[in-house]
Amino acid sequence: MAIDRKVNHLIMLIRQRELNQYHIPVQQTHVLRTINELGENATLAELAKEVEREIHVISRQAVGMEKEGLIKRAKKSPKSKLLRLELTEKVWRWPESAGRVKPSTRYFHHFQRNNASNWNRF
Repeated sequence: MAIDRKVNHLIMLIRQRELNQYHIPVQQTHVLRTINELGENATLAELAKEVEREIHVISRQAVGMEKEGLIKRAKKSPKSKLLRLELTEKVWRWPESAGRVKPSTRYFHHFQRNNASNWNRF
């Protein structure tokens, strides 16, 4: 099991190096991918369950991501108190705002909304 941890750690370090130009931590990438996969069902409770974190941890992370303009919270329906999480346009425009992109870090150039196969690269 120690080898698995080392491999996972190395993969995370490589991903972090590639994502540094977008100023986004690997952990946020996982949350963004999960929000995309959950679609309309992306609530704090569902997200916490999917990423196996406590809801207060995800709530705090969501507030920070909302301040950065990566996600927004919206009511599920006009009368609903339940909020769902949505990705913002900033997430989809990362390649445009990233400037010169190295060939090994072209993750976001292949993004298309609701195309889960592109998210699997993370």
